[in-house]
Amino acid sequence: MILKIRTRMIISFSAIVLFTVALLSFSANIILENQFRDYVMKKQEQKNISMLQTVAGSYIPSQGEWKMDYLENICVTALESDMILKIKDADGQIIWDATHHDNERCEEILDKMSSNIHLFFPG
Repeated sequence: MILKIRTRMIISFSAIVLFTVALLSFSANIILENQFRDYVMKKQEQKNISMLQTVAGSYIPSQGEWKMDYLENICVTALESDMILKIKDADGQIIWDATHHDNERCEEILDKMSSNIHLFFPG
């Protein structure tokens, strides 16, 4: 059966509209995903810099030693915020290590990170 020109126009127009909407949705999704990834990376970088400055504040250069109670509070707080810290001195000696403090919590954090990565990058 031969379709009327009106019916063919409606089908053609509908196909073009569907294709355009799909293309715009796909493009918007990619753009938003990239912007969100950049945002997350920027926030993490800011968090890392802030933590570095806080940890550096627990070092007393004139005495060449660390305020251990202050450093431990910082590191435990970082661990509660899902940050695993290992602090070393200039000679490479470990001053504080989250895995020695609470290895079970570190494993939980790493498992959580792994599952989050698999959500974004399955396979």
